[in-house]
Amino acid sequence: MVKIRWGNNAMIRRTLIMVFGLGMLSLFAGPTLALRHPFHVTIAEAQVNINERGNKVLEVALRVEPDELEAAIERRIDGKFNLETAPDADKLIVEYLDDVFRVRHPAADKKSKPKPLKPCPPRKKDDEIPRSSTQPARTPDQDKKKDPSIIHWIGKEITIEYAWLYFEICLPEKGVAGLEFSNRIFFELEDTQTNTINFEEVGRKTSLSFTRVKPWKRVKFPKPDSP
Repeated sequence: MVKIRWGNNAMIRRTLIMVFGLGMLSLFAGPTLALRHPFHVTIAEAQVNINERGNKVLEVALRVEPDELEAAIERRIDGKFNLETAPDADKLIVEYLDDVFRVRHPAADKKSKPKPLKPCPPRKKDDEIPRSSTQPARTPDQDKKKDPSIIHWIGKEITIEYAWLYFEICLPEKGVAGLEFSNRIFFELEDTQTNTINFEEVGRKTSLSFTRVKPWKRVKFPKPDSP
């Protein structure tokens, strides 16, 4: 497991508290809760912060079900994959996130096209996650994508029920507002998949939910109440 290295780990602490709460809920609700939860969902907590290199970043804690993540990666590599024992697990996860978790600048007008977000500045060599030697199965649309990787991998935490994936995305100086996000994780597995991202920046909060019908959405914070 990659060591968690966020300088400000407030999000990780909140995530662990959430994990504990979900664990206690599952302990007492158990099978009843499972029967009442037939939907396929993921939740991401995304907070704007300044990292140790002085870059404005979006710190993302993405909660997924381990068996669904394994199924998605097995589909890509056309082989068996174990989230906890595979030696190249982190590399395969990053490659998958590169394809399904995307951010872009919106088109300036109807005649122009959206622009991809720039990746973080070069990191130290020992900070990088090298690409896996395994060649995943890719769709024609994925083959056309030439955008550079924007995922700065931090690490993962595996619990009994969930896997938490931690990563950073470098942001422009204006922050996250106005950017367009697409979270298509597990869309290839479930037609009813819904993925939610909860954003927070300097006390402002908003949420976006993604489905196969509308995979791209723009971040807009609600206007503050008038005094």
